[in-house]
Amino acid sequence: MEIKKVNLFFPFFIFGFIFLNLAVAIIEKIMIQSGIVNAVPTWVMYLQNEIIILSMVLIYCLVTKVKISEFRIKLLSLKEVILSLLVGYLIIPMAMFLTSVTGLFVENAASTTVALVNPYPFIVQLILIAVMPAFVEEVTFRGLFYGTYRKSGKYLGAIVLSGVLFGLFHLNFDQFVYATFMGIVLAKLTEATGSILSSMLAHFAFNTYSVTMSYLLKFVDEDIVTNSKAEAASMTVAEKATQLGGLFVSGLLFLAIAIFVIQILDKKNKKEIDDLSLVNTTDYNEQEYNKQDDKEKEDTVSTEEEKSEKNRLITIPLVCGIIMALCYMIFSLIVM
Repeated sequence: MEIKKVNLFFPFFIFGFIFLNLAVAIIEKIMIQSGIVNAVPTWVMYLQNEIIILSMVLIYCLVTKVKISEFRIKLLSLKEVILSLLVGYLIIPMAMFLTSVTGLFVENAASTTVALVNPYPFIVQLILIAVMPAFVEEVTFRGLFYGTYRKSGKYLGAIVLSGVLFGLFHLNFDQFVYATFMGIVLAKLTEATGSILSSMLAHFAFNTYSVTMSYLLKFVDEDIVTNSKAEAASMTVAEKATQLGGLFVSGLLFLAIAIFVIQILDKKNKKEIDDLSLVNTTDYNEQEYNKQDDKEKEDTVSTEEEKSEKNRLITIPLVCGIIMALCYMIFSLIVM
């Protein structure tokens, strides 16, 4: 039942995100034209995005009575904190490869986003690009969506589906590809540690890379940057293929290390769970259990068909939400 509810929420979430941002943009334009304000600062636009997302998630939780404790927020050890941050940095090369591939066909939306906050101090850039999205998006996608899907017991399906929804949420084809990849890795990390705090840290680390690189470019001679862009634009097909090949190999290498790190965290978490289970084990009378009334079992245990229907990850409302997001992405690609 919970899966059906969260799947029903997804199309409303996508529509609400698009509609509310559009409504706020119209209001802001009217205020500018009326002379109430001269301009809307970029930081306000970033803040309103996160407020809209978090508000919709909180409303869903209130309506469906989902407890925050179900989001799997567990404190991490220092080792888990360090390894979670490391995972965020290790997946950057593969994300760069995916962005380079999509960049052959569509505009790099991520670089445009980062460029908008360049005028702000570095710490403000980190808050807008790394801190706020890491918190809000992880609560939403690894907390709410993945946290609900994993209850089906179909962990692989839950990981992939929550990753795809995370990619679609970005509403552009460039970010869709690498965000889907990122979402899958972060869901696996969350499963390994048993806490969305680990995915928040990895998400934060991942986003700090683009902010830091953009900030450091300010100190590089403008002629060097211009020449570098000109050289990249004049590269032959063979040179581009070689560059992509190098990125792909390095991406695979670092991804393999990231998977190894996640496995370490997974084993550590399972050992802690096993130890806790051992401590809490109580005497169990098997004979008394076997004497349970057969009729009571029939009333309480669902049939396999009912279980399958209850744990179905893909439902019609979810498909409608996916189509809605794809339509918006195609429309944006054509118009913009």
